[in-house]
Amino acid sequence: MNKNSAYTSALELTQFLNNKLPDLNILYSCHPEAITSEISLQNELSLMKTKEAAGCKIFISQIFFDNTMFVQFVNHCRHAGIKAQIRAGIMPIVNKKQLTFVKNILKLQLPNSFERASNDIQLKKIGVRFALNQINMLKKQGITDFHFFTMDNLDTVKLLIDGVL
Repeated sequence: MNKNSAYTSALELTQFLNNKLPDLNILYSCHPEAITSEISLQNELSLMKTKEAAGCKIFISQIFFDNTMFVQFVNHCRHAGIKAQIRAGIMPIVNKKQLTFVKNILKLQLPNSFERASNDIQLKKIGVRFALNQINMLKKQGITDFHFFTMDNLDTVKLLIDGVL
């Protein structure tokens, strides 16, 4: 807690902002990988419901590479009564640094195609192609809201937009 803050948590601040500025879009993250355990899924859903009640209008998911899992997660959210928009967090892997981060820090499983890239140029092609396939498959499942984790890489954003619009 910040000694200079009147709020003891982000939820308190969210409630205040929602009361003062009800049209403000307040965003929070959500964690679709919570679906791997019933306990962690229920904890995530409970936390999301608390955030939504405080004033969250949009959830942005952490990155994921398993579309089926994400669609199931959204279905769980809707079944639990969560009405806020849930944006799919898509991260096109475009360089070795990002690949290392996803594999070693986040411990997420990636398709073998990423391992075959011998340089960043090949990796960018594979990563953008994978992200475009991921987006198009999600759109077929009724997912229409996306957030691109592109680390201020405008070129990658343009490639994604050109590929899905």
